[in-house]
Amino acid sequence: MGWGSKGIKASGLLMVDGKLYMFVRNYKPPGSDDFTNSRLASSTDRGRHWKWADWHFSDSFGYPEFIQFGKDYEGARDDYVYIVSQGNDSAYGYSPDIVLARVPKNQVADRSRYEFLAGLTPTGKPSWSPSIEKRRPIFTDRNGTQRIAINYNAVLERYILTTSHRLAGSTSTHTAALGVFDAPEPWGPWTTVYYNSHWSVSDGKDCRTYHHKFPTKWMSSDGKRMWLLYSGLDCDLYGFCLKKATLQIAP
Repeated sequence: MGWGSKGIKASGLLMVDGKLYMFVRNYKPPGSDDFTNSRLASSTDRGRHWKWADWHFSDSFGYPEFIQFGKDYEGARDDYVYIVSQGNDSAYGYSPDIVLARVPKNQVADRSRYEFLAGLTPTGKPSWSPSIEKRRPIFTDRNGTQRIAINYNAVLERYILTTSHRLAGSTSTHTAALGVFDAPEPWGPWTTVYYNSHWSVSDGKDCRTYHHKFPTKWMSSDGKRMWLLYSGLDCDLYGFCLKKATLQIAP
C-alpha cells in the first residue's frame, strides 16, 4: 500500500514444496500504534489467497528474510527453513548485529517450532534455543546493518550476505553503501568480498539504495557471475535494478 513506515511491505518470500511463505514488515498489531513488527503469511495457490499466522515478531527480526537455496527450496542444506534479519525491530534503523532463526520446513507457520541461534560451541557448532531472548549475532558491523539478505551459491558452496551500512556522521535512513560477505555456513565465519560506503554514485552524487540481494536463479553455472538485485531512492533507481558482479576466486 505504500505509506512509508506505516504500511506493511514484503521483506522476504520463499516457496517450499509448492507452498509460498511471505514475511512482511511494518506490521501494526490490532489496537497498537507500533508499526515495528513483522508477520508471516502463507499461500497454497501461488499467491492468489493468503493466510496470516496468528503471531508476529515484536522485539527483533524487524526485517526478516529467508535464506534462499534455489527453486522450490531444492538444494537446501537440511529440512529447516532459515530466517535472517538485522537485530532490531525496525526496517528503518540500523543494527550492528544480524540474527538467525530456523524452523522445520513443514512447520514454518508454527511459532512454537522456531529456534534461534544462541551462539557457537567451542568446536564451532551452532547452538540453538527456543527462546528469542537467547539469540546471539551471526555477524556484526559497528557501522550497522540494514535490510539484509543471505543466498547460497551452490557451486562455490558459499553463503553470500548483502547489507547496507550507515555512513559516519549520517542520520539518513538509507545510504549509498554496500557490503558483501561470504561464509561456508549461515553463521559464518564471514570474510569480506566487497565493502564500499559510496558504491552507488552518479555524476559525483550518492544514490541511496537498499535491500540488495543475489537471487540464486541468476547465478552462473560456474558460480562466478551473479546479478545484484536492489532498489533505491535517487538517480532514477526507485524500481527493479540489476547489476552484474563477476567474482575472482582466491586460491
